[in-house]
Amino acid sequence: MLAVTCLPAATRCLADSKVVVVATADPEYTRQKFSGEKPKRETYVVMQGHYFDGLSVDKSIERMSFRHIAEIFAPELGRREYLPAKNPKEADLLIVVHWGTTSPQTSMLELTARTSPTLDTSVVDGIRQAKIEQAAATHDVAAGLMAERADEGGQARAFDALSQLTDQISIEQTAANAAQLLGYTRALRQFSQGLGTTADEYTLRHDLREERYFIVLKAYDLHQPTPLGENRRAVWTLHLNMGSPGNNFSGALEKMSITAVNFVGRTTDQVETVTPPPREGKVEIGPLTIIGEAK
Repeated sequence: MLAVTCLPAATRCLADSKVVVVATADPEYTRQKFSGEKPKRETYVVMQGHYFDGLSVDKSIERMSFRHIAEIFAPELGRREYLPAKNPKEADLLIVVHWGTTSPQTSMLELTARTSPTLDTSVVDGIRQAKIEQAAATHDVAAGLMAERADEGGQARAFDALSQLTDQISIEQTAANAAQLLGYTRALRQFSQGLGTTADEYTLRHDLREERYFIVLKAYDLHQPTPLGENRRAVWTLHLNMGSPGNNFSGALEKMSITAVNFVGRTTDQVETVTPPPREGKVEIGPLTIIGEAK
């Protein structure tokens, strides 16, 4: 993975122009799509997914319509032979678009400048093992609260310990949600199995502590039969994100769309950080068919 560094090392700078990408695709789909001299032509319709608003007031994304987002991505999808379907009933793919801003969590202890030597308030990735350890720690904290109530200052210390525990659980859940939206879950799980913290892992965890713009594209094969009672599985998913501090969503959207062209329908081995190239050439795209909003 190409880490974007400033001071301190592995921390993303303000107004970062890099785009972080995580792509997954069904291997058989990728083989069929890109086995020839040029990608296989496919038609698609688009559907509005979910919009996630961040904690900050941000008119640049609040005023952005879904249709505009779809139109920005259409030329780049066209470069890989994904073209809007003239007839929705004959479309090959349904592409669902989710977008928004992640919401980092600041703990009560950080807001009140308090520290505690007994519990760790750092952001965790929300993987299962961490939750198990946290659940076990809950019993130890509860026992400590009962003992501390016996002395004069025990209630204040008990409140701090309880606040920290509540913060930890809340932060863990927020980090887990952000990791899913950014596509970091698999990478963080792999990092957790190693010894120590690498620069790449630190960079991903830092992303979970700041607001980041993101786009998620999920493509579904409309010709593939789905067994009764089962949900249709995406044949490819693309996660794109970049830092919102110092940026606006319009500029970030263009950079993310330009980056998407090299990753749609493919799988990245790990989280990749890339510098978007200048937009070149011109692709004529017909009118998009938006068939509704995902529930």
